[in-house]
Amino acid sequence: MMRKVLIRAGWRKLGEWIEDEPIEDEQIDEQSKPEGPKVTYAVASMEWQAQQQQKEIRRIEAEARRERRRLARVAMIMNAKS
Repeated sequence: MMRKVLIRAGWRKLGEWIEDEPIEDEQIDEQSKPEGPKVTYAVASMEWQAQQQQKEIRRIEAEARRERRRLARVAMIMNAKS
């Protein structure tokens, strides 16, 4: 039943939801915070390499969190279906 509703709504894959967006108040708080100075490191410097490694680590961690949430939603739907 739930899967039919999702397919009619345009979902093609089970567990493929739009990520939760921040609450409006959180969006406003984020917009009103002043940005600090932006540092640009020379390409291939040690600082730049460290920055690139940190970006890659954060990307991998975010991807893992999204996948865990997706799998939890799929498990929830599968349990509700049985």
